[in-house]
Amino acid sequence: MADVVLWNGNPLSVYSRPDKVWIDGALLYDEHDPKLRPVSDFELGQPGMGDTK
Repeated sequence: MADVVLWNGNPLSVYSRPDKVWIDGALLYDEHDPKLRPVSDFELGQPGMGDTK
C-alpha cells in the first residue's frame, strides 16, 4: 500500500529491509528514526523502546 519504498539492498532479496516508506507523500517509516518505527504488540508493556512512559 506504500507509494515509494527505499530498500537497503536488492528489493527481490529476502535479506533486504525497508529503509524508508512514503504513503500519500508523507514519510511514515524511517529505519533510523525511532519515532517513526511502529511498536509491535510484543513490545507493548515491556520496558525499553516500546515503553511510552
